Amino acid sequence: MRQMLLACAVLAAAAAASDSIVVHPQNVAFWSGFAEYNIGHSPVYTHWDGYVTWAFYPDIDNARDRGWAKFDLAPVPDTQAIVSATVLFYMDFQTSSKPLNLRVMTTDPVAAEAQVIYTEAGSGTLAGSLASTDTGWNRVELNSAGIAALQSRLAQDWASLGWDYPGTEYAILEAHGRQHPNRPSIVLRFSQTGVREMANGECRLPNGPTVVRGRLNLQSSIFNLQSAELMDAAGRKVMALVAGENDVSRLAPGVYFLREATGAWRATTTRLTIIR
Repeated sequence: MRQMLLACAVLAAAAAASDSIVVHPQNVAFWSGFAEYNIGHSPVYTHWDGYVTWAFYPDIDNARDRGWAKFDLAPVPDTQAIVSATVLFYMDFQTSSKPLNLRVMTTDPVAAEAQVIYTEAGSGTLAGSLASTDTGWNRVELNSAGIAALQSRLAQDWASLGWDYPGTEYAILEAHGRQHPNRPSIVLRFSQTGVREMANGECRLPNGPTVVRGRLNLQSSIFNLQSAELMDAAGRKVMALVAGENDVSRLAPGVYFLREATGAWRATTTRLTIIR
């Protein structure tokens, strides 16, 4: 399999042994909980520690609850390239099966005000969803935006997700929180990699994914750049690539692929995670 050289701002893969790590909220106050908006209460926004609850009460001034969990990423080295991420949570109660949106939160819920938590849990970047929930264990495969958000937060050692019911029918849904044995978790899968930066600022990509920030540098001597394209995870062309430097800083964070004109995907050598 051919290799190609990439300019990576900080990271480069040097090996590609598959591995995974499971992360959880710490059993510390407000590492999980829920925030409520209720115009009939004072204050209008309140939040509670513990259970992850999301709900809608059309008969009580259209009050709504949104849950959250903050995950401890300290066990994951900053140099890892996340390939996929699965969120697991244990539902102990629901009035009926309902859809769920998981959203990326940028504010630390441990220190944030109730209104900020509520807003971010319902308006952050969509990281994954379920068409319907079940009592017991549920799993959500994060999309490329969710994976990129986790990747970008490895250096700060935590990431938070919001649980939101997007409907307008009466519903109460509750999952175990940070204080329970069945607390929420994220299974992170990645290539166990080292970091090796070459003297000219370029990085060598082996048979595995890598992380790119800002610029992608390709050498025409080892890659067919006359037909190279960058595709998003849905297979849509997002830009044509040229020999030398390619500015990818304006692309949305997520998973991308390099493809040749033949249409053959080289997933083992051309999968990229672009971060900011």
